[in-house]
Amino acid sequence: MIPLVSRAIVAISTSLALSIVVKMTVIMAVALFAARLARGSRAAVRHSVLATAFGAALVIPIACLVAPPVNVAVPVMAESLTATLPPLGGIEPIPFFTPADARVSVISVEPPAPRHSFSDVLLAGWIAGTVLFLLPMAIGLWQIRSLRRSGLPWPRGQAVVEAIARDVGIQRRVKVLLHEALPGPMTCGVLHPAIVLSRDAEDWEGDDLSCAIAHELEHVRRGDSVTRCLAWVACAVYWFHPLVWIGWRRLVLEAERSCDDAVLRRSEATAYAEQLVDLAKRMSMARRSPLLAMADHRDLAIRVGAVLDSGQRRGRLGTFSVALACAAALVLVVAVAPLLLVAAPQATLSPQPAFEVASIRAVRAPSSVENSPNGQFHIGISIDGSRADYGFMSLAELIPYAYGVKQYQVSGPSWMDETRWDILAKIPQGQSTNRAPEMMQRLLMERFKLSIHREKRDRSVYALVIGKGGLKIKEAAAEEQASGPQPAGIGLRMNNDRNAAVISGRTVGSMRLTTGPNGGMQMEIGKITMAALADRVTQFMDRPVVDATHLKGSYQVTLELPPDAMNGIAFVQKLAILAGSGSVGVGFANPNALDTSDAAMIQAVKRLGLELQSRKAPVETIIVDRVEKTPTAN
Repeated sequence: MIPLVSRAIVAISTSLALSIVVKMTVIMAVALFAARLARGSRAAVRHSVLATAFGAALVIPIACLVAPPVNVAVPVMAESLTATLPPLGGIEPIPFFTPADARVSVISVEPPAPRHSFSDVLLAGWIAGTVLFLLPMAIGLWQIRSLRRSGLPWPRGQAVVEAIARDVGIQRRVKVLLHEALPGPMTCGVLHPAIVLSRDAEDWEGDDLSCAIAHELEHVRRGDSVTRCLAWVACAVYWFHPLVWIGWRRLVLEAERSCDDAVLRRSEATAYAEQLVDLAKRMSMARRSPLLAMADHRDLAIRVGAVLDSGQRRGRLGTFSVALACAAALVLVVAVAPLLLVAAPQATLSPQPAFEVASIRAVRAPSSVENSPNGQFHIGISIDGSRADYGFMSLAELIPYAYGVKQYQVSGPSWMDETRWDILAKIPQGQSTNRAPEMMQRLLMERFKLSIHREKRDRSVYALVIGKGGLKIKEAAAEEQASGPQPAGIGLRMNNDRNAAVISGRTVGSMRLTTGPNGGMQMEIGKITMAALADRVTQFMDRPVVDATHLKGSYQVTLELPPDAMNGIAFVQKLAILAGSGSVGVGFANPNALDTSDAAMIQAVKRLGLELQSRKAPVETIIVDRVEKTPTAN
């Protein structure tokens, strides 16, 4: 898919407002096209189509909010997914240490800026425009109310209205008023309708008066006052959209033509056309008309041409036809509202690689390190040459690794963390180990039938900031600065003596694990960036931790944890992450371990002169649409 289209799809998939506008565009375009196809039919048919479209435009935002989303994956180029998403609320991608094959992206929360984001300015402009365009309707309603209160009753006109109303089937009483400020007839009121005529109507001939009143009574029968007001509200909401204003102009015109057709049932076409021309002259010479007046002299030529066209189909719209139009609009809203375009990244440079062979075996989690088989077991990822070993990992951990995100960025079934797997795979000859995550994607799709999509979701995060008392750690010496990502192959093995930890593979700088004076553990890291530290601390917390310190260097860090934070398997997995296996997630065998170590890590961070502050941030999230509990056979 071309980059421009890819960028548009990504923008739509991450913005509710854009999604609503796109769906409204589809609805209005369909309505205008249908009205175009029905140009040879009755004006009432075209008006009904356009009126239901405006109603759907008002309903679509509510439907988008309440309807369960139906995701429609659209393939886009992978670079479009990352390169086109603008920073939101001061959140930008930042680099952090991870094994070279993980390619994980993470977010960073900046302190609240005094200026508003571009999206906030656009939203404010949208709301301001809506209010501005609603003002004419409010002023028009006030003008109509004033005209009605100051108008004078006209007995002769009232008698004509009552006679025609009985003939057309209107049971309600419709008042007739005269007002010197009006250049022509108009209808107002919903529950208590009234027809207001100009003062010179007293001098009109009987046929002219009957035609004018028949036209206005048709507006009353059809409820055009309500339709017009609702359509104007839709125009105010979507004031920036040209299709809405095109639809508005067509709606007003078709309403007038529908009422003209009603007049022609009792009047000769030529005489009525002459009356329309005279009315247009009076309206063009008038200094002003009420803002919500029905007739518009600019449509005179079209109306007169339609009146004089003997081949034009005319007539009212029956109840069944109105119900059919409403049902069609409802079906369109129900079909369109739940749809959510989501970007499905596709490889652009080469086909997705796959493991040459892979063996998947379910393993049962030991209750503690001491009870593990043979006194020793492997946790994490170890890649040595063509051998890729994924030990004791759940789907909740394999999916983040495969797609280059953190575990908190994956949303799927809760059971994904229940079963753990040992996966032994062979990387094809000549294939870089850096593409092992892509091979894991292929394995998950083929063996576990995994299907995903991506979207942005707001969630609570911890922002790592410098404490009030200042930083209490030292910057690492220049010769000890981290040189960048190290090769993959980091895992962890714990012996029966849980104080003895053996790190297999290379780690981030120098790291030493020692037992503290109170029986806890001290983790001494010779050099680590703040972004990498935030990534490690995340593994101990109930929410993401993102770097907001603005510190660019590497630091010497000693984290002290009390004994109750070291709880069996959960702690061992966290320790594997902290040791450097940044692509591995955390599965908690004992839920209480999370609460205990969470509080312990908060205190440990404070002793470094750092703090964790709660904030909200949009986080790119992988949504698991489908995944099987059991893989296909080896």
